[in-house]
Amino acid sequence: VIEAVATKTKFSAQYLRELNMYRVGDTGLDGKQMTDCTLPDCLHAAKRHAKFQELAHDVERFNKENLYVKRGLALAPIKYAMSAATGYTARVTMHPDGSVLVEHSGSELGQGINVKQAQVAAQTLGCDLSVISVA
Repeated sequence: VIEAVATKTKFSAQYLRELNMYRVGDTGLDGKQMTDCTLPDCLHAAKRHAKFQELAHDVERFNKENLYVKRGLALAPIKYAMSAATGYTARVTMHPDGSVLVEHSGSELGQGINVKQAQVAAQTLGCDLSVISVA
């Protein structure tokens, strides 16, 4: 959808993604108002660290110089709701051999939620992290 809007409006897709991000004062899909939303700051810091503008110019230059081979560059922030109010849960199963399985309804998108779930389970249960499996 963002790409189609970008094509129609002549705005860059990246600009539209950033314009569409949650900010303090916005209301989420769960009806809660954003009071501590750091996504815009995190995204801008990541762009600076990755030298995003420089990379974008390199991609644009490469694409102008090459007729058949093209490059692309994108940065897409992702947000998903996870709270007890929306029905997201976790289940912990302790097996007779001492191993523990933690199943949760979060989505591992590279943010490390599975590791965090395992760490919380190990600390709460007082067991070694090596016996925890996450699904």
